[in-house]
Amino acid sequence: LEQACLEYACWLFQTIIQQLDDELLRMAPKGWICIGKRTRTISTMIGDIQITRRLYRKATAKNGQGGRFLLDEALNIKPRRRVTHGLLKLMVSLATRLPFREVGL
Repeated sequence: LEQACLEYACWLFQTIIQQLDDELLRMAPKGWICIGKRTRTISTMIGDIQITRRLYRKATAKNGQGGRFLLDEALNIKPRRRVTHGLLKLMVSLATRLPFREVGL
């Protein structure tokens, strides 16, 4: 039952994030166009979630210049960070209280 609840929570979280990304597309700043989607996996306290977010670029920019993810900005997701802030705090807390071998498991 616990596993089923966690899986449902992950699915619900992904669905909400996808709806937010759809809304951000509708409200994109003037002069920015969507040039595609990119997938990213983030570890959370409820498990790993995979999100698909849109990459935007200024309409006047050349290929490969100045892309940004509005979803990452809205959710304050740092580039190249694979864990949420809450999970990171839990990991650090465990690392200071438990032996290294137990934390690694």
